[in-house]
Formats: sequence, structure tokens, C-alpha cells
Amino acid sequence: MKMSRVPKCPNHGEPLEGYKLPIPDSGTGICPVSGVSFGFEASGGAVERTMSGELVPVKGWKTNGND
Repeated sequence: MKMSRVPKCPNHGEPLEGYKLPIPDSGTGICPVSGVSFGFEASGGAVERTMSGELVPVKGWKTNGND
């Protein structure tokens, strides 16, 4: 399963908007398609291999809200 680098709308798959950068571990974002807000929370446990072959942790995202 490929992890997303940003929280995405669970309905449309588009990156959520309206949160501060760097992305906090939890917060609220807005779907650019529907305008609906979704809460998001970081979930860990995944790693990604860099170009140099190093494994680095990657945040995954759980979303919830008014769908």
C-alpha cells in the first residue's frame, strides 16, 4: 500500500487544503472538490526507501468527518 505524503479527501482522493505547513500530526482540512471539512490524524508504521537506499519513516493519514 502506498502512503500519501499529505492528507487526502476520503471521497475524492484530492489533497485536503487549509491546514498550516508543515502539516501537523492532526488537524482539519477542506476538500477542494466538495468544500467539506475532514479531520485528519497522522498514522505511522510505514517506511519509504530514498534514492540512496536509506529507509525513512513516512506518515500516513487517517481522515474522518462529514462525508
